[in-house]
Amino acid sequence: MYTVKKTEGIVYDARYPKDCLIDLWMPETDSPVPLFLYFHGGGLEAGKRTDAPLMDMVTHWGIAVATADYRMYPGAKYPEFLEDAAACVRFMKEYKEAAFSGIFVGGSSAGGYISMMLCFAPQFLAAVGMKPTDIAGYVHDAGQPTVHFNVLRERGMDSRSIRVDEACPIYYTDHTPDPADVPPMIFFYADNDMPCRPEQTEMFYATLKYLRYPMDRIHIKRFDGFNHCGYNFQNNTEGFNILSAESAAFILKYSK
Repeated sequence: MYTVKKTEGIVYDARYPKDCLIDLWMPETDSPVPLFLYFHGGGLEAGKRTDAPLMDMVTHWGIAVATADYRMYPGAKYPEFLEDAAACVRFMKEYKEAAFSGIFVGGSSAGGYISMMLCFAPQFLAAVGMKPTDIAGYVHDAGQPTVHFNVLRERGMDSRSIRVDEACPIYYTDHTPDPADVPPMIFFYADNDMPCRPEQTEMFYATLKYLRYPMDRIHIKRFDGFNHCGYNFQNNTEGFNILSAESAAFILKYSK
């Protein structure tokens, strides 16, 4: 077990000090540790950084966790929440108060949409001087690979509609990439997820396979018997939070 040092309310973008905040949970150790930077869910209109059930990652596996807030609807508009997320990644990359062996980016639901956009749409990290492969790996939990339903609502459309354009991650999978340009990643989803979410997640994974992405480091895991993100707040048979345990296994596999 690791002793934990928590630092709350770190501002990562001084232009939006009420919205762009991080809580950082650090295991006390003399060695650099991997960091999991996590974006919460809530449909891009609700939720907060304190909702993340990831303490087991810190105490048991010695992985640092940063949970981030970002601008949301109704005050924000697309793509401001993605711009915030990119700024957050840059901030943690340059963070001087702790040593990280690598940064892993992830999120649940709306946060999963954010992590997929950072992973597949290169313009957001490019705007802060980074590229998707500067990230050690991605944990995409129950995100929407087509245009997010609240982005559709912002456009005045039926939020149940399916659209594929520049505002969704699958839009950017249009060719076979150089394997060096594809970071490790894992997709999580539930068998009883939101309508169309299991099918869209499986379609995204199948698309990557069809386009000959390096599938040896692209993983997918379905949690049976759960609804949307329901496994985030349940423990496995060993008594650890499921999201923490599964994310930790992936992060430790790809940590240097």
